[in-house]
Amino acid sequence: MGAWRNYLSFQGRLNRKPYWLMSLVLVGIALGAFIVIAMLAALLPILWILAAPLVIVVIWSSFSISTRRLHDRNKSAWWLLLYSGVPGLLGGLQSLAELSRAPAGPANLLGFISFCISMWMLVDLGIMKGRPGANRFGDDPLGQPLEEVFA
Repeated sequence: MGAWRNYLSFQGRLNRKPYWLMSLVLVGIALGAFIVIAMLAALLPILWILAAPLVIVVIWSSFSISTRRLHDRNKSAWWLLLYSGVPGLLGGLQSLAELSRAPAGPANLLGFISFCISMWMLVDLGIMKGRPGANRFGDDPLGQPLEEVFA
């Protein structure tokens, strides 16, 4: 339950299970809210303005849980620039290359590099184990390693 208490915090560590649970809950809430907003906006288009606070909360929450997951891997939140910023930048450059009718090779290479970085983010945050024991970001969320318990 401790992981949910600090849902919007950037401090501490988060292991894989709460990371995936929080991510799925966040996606479910965002999807449900966007569906409701879209249905309301179909009646009155100005209601799309309701999506702005939701987008801010979703971005803040996703960066929060990703930061704490990176902390569990003993990495700083600066890695989010690589994991989120670079694929976004490369995707934008790919779109510009496609719009300018440049040869497909460079545009496809940008997309492939963006895909590879995104897949590595998935592996790093969602699959790889955190560092055992305390690190510079806090105590191990799974508790003490066995050798410390029985020493």
